[in-house]
Amino acid sequence: IIAKTTLEICKFYKRIYPGVQIVVSTWETEDTDSFVALMDDHFSVIKSVKPDSAGPSNINLQITSTINGINLLLEQSCTHILKTRTDVLLGNFSFLNYLMWMHFKGKKHSIVFSSFNSFLFRLFSPSDQVMFGEASDISRFWSISLIPEDQKIDFPEKFLFKNYLE
Repeated sequence: IIAKTTLEICKFYKRIYPGVQIVVSTWETEDTDSFVALMDDHFSVIKSVKPDSAGPSNINLQITSTINGINLLLEQSCTHILKTRTDVLLGNFSFLNYLMWMHFKGKKHSIVFSSFNSFLFRLFSPSDQVMFGEASDISRFWSISLIPEDQKIDFPEKFLFKNYLE
C-alpha cells in the first residue's frame, strides 16, 4: 500500500464503478485503517501472511498477494478480473468498457495486458501492472507454486507468462 495514493485510487474506482467488486490484497503487517470507511459489499481488504521466502526477484510476494485477492473474487462469483498494482490508476472513466472490448477481440483464454513496462526485445514478458480477463484465466495465470530462493529465473514476468502458456 502506498500512503494516500492507493486509497485515492480505490476511492476513484469505487466512485466510477460502484457495483464492481474491489479487493485490495496486502500484507498482515500493513496499516489498512484508512480503508475502513470504504468497506462494504463491493470493497474488501485481504491481508496475507508473507511467504517464508520472497523468492527470486520477490516473485513469491507477487504470487501470494495476487492469488489471495483472486480467490476472494472467485468466492464472490466474479466472472472477470482486472488485476493492477496498488500504484496504478486507470483514469479514463470507460476503461472497463475498453478492457472488455479488447478481451472479446481475443481468442478463448486471452488475457489483456498493458503495454506499459512490457519490453519489445524481452519476449514473453507482458507487464503485470495491468491485466484483465476471465476470472478462471487470471486465476490459472497466478496459480503457481512458490519458487525456491535458489531457483534461477530470468525475471518474474517472463517466468509467469511462460508458465501460463505451457
